Amino acid sequence: MQADYPIEQLLLNDHSNYWKNKSLGKSAHKTRVICTNFLIEKNIQRFIDYSEAAADLEFGRLLTAYVKLGE
Repeated sequence: MQADYPIEQLLLNDHSNYWKNKSLGKSAHKTRVICTNFLIEKNIQRFIDYSEAAADLEFGRLLTAYVKLGE
């Protein structure tokens, strides 16, 4: 399992709360994209490890499970 960027953490700060101030939505999305791309460019395997640890902690907007069906 992997978790994506925990964008809801931006709701904790009035200056980045895109729910209260809809005009901040594009900026929140851009923050998510820039941070994710930065981490992937630094070291993709470490990013995968981070994503798996975040999923284990249930810390992310979306959890993705990769499964292999038995025969």
